[in-house]
Amino acid sequence: MPTFVLCFVPRAGAASAEAFHRYLTEQLARPWSEYPGVLRLRVEPLPPYDQSVMASPGVPHQWPSDETYLGWIELAVRNEGVIGDLLEGAAADELAQQVRAVHTYPVREVYTIISAGRPTEVGLRGYPAVQTIIAAGADAQRSEAVLDLVFGDAVRGLDQLGRRS
Repeated sequence: MPTFVLCFVPRAGAASAEAFHRYLTEQLARPWSEYPGVLRLRVEPLPPYDQSVMASPGVPHQWPSDETYLGWIELAVRNEGVIGDLLEGAAADELAQQVRAVHTYPVREVYTIISAGRPTEVGLRGYPAVQTIIAAGADAQRSEAVLDLVFGDAVRGLDQLGRRS
């Protein structure tokens, strides 16, 4: 399913970070989540850029604070045209007042480290190792018994540490 991350740069002086976060959550994310072509939506408000926090000795960080993202929305959609429909359907005047730029990035791959409270194979071994095991056809290496021998209680996740099923 096509998945994108839309990163939002607020308009300079338009609103406080909290007001911008409310706009993203209530005026964009909530209505977009109800759109028929949206399969999954996740919104992440971001704190304002603070150069003092990002400082590194000998590394100049010259990122203008009026060009930083204050939030992003991850969208999984039925087809790529849905993104345009959502932006077109947003209240254009309000969007223009609140948002200086929307940068859209496609999500090419997703690696799940934890699922249903348990670490996945990728979470335990790392993606390159799992990819090698699959390519080599070493299916026995993926069995629950082998994972339990190699990783012990960690296989069952934090909620189950020390408990055997």
